[in-house]
Amino acid sequence: MISLPRLKKRHEFVKVAQAGSYISRSTLVVQSLNHENAEPGLGFRVGFTASKRVGNSVKRNKAKRRMREVVRLWAKEIGTLPGCDLVIIAKAALVTASFIKVQDDFKKSLINLQVIECS
Repeated sequence: MISLPRLKKRHEFVKVAQAGSYISRSTLVVQSLNHENAEPGLGFRVGFTASKRVGNSVKRNKAKRRMREVVRLWAKEIGTLPGCDLVIIAKAALVTASFIKVQDDFKKSLINLQVIECS
């Protein structure tokens, strides 16, 4: 299993939200901050958020597990990770949506944010 470099501190999440850009989809919101705009020398990092709007703790944990798996599969698929910070925020629909829908929303968000090229 691939271990993803993570954003863990609140100030890292806030920096991505303030200085980066975002795309909202039906199941999730993806915020991105390219490292050209941020501190140099940082590689790819990702953070996950699921607020109480998603539901109780069982639903929030399920949402975070699904988001982690989507990112893990995407990282495995592309091989070389871009130099950016990503914050992925769950919406309530993520818990009940199909896994393929969540993957599709995530990939389309990355293309719109120009994190990856359209292929």
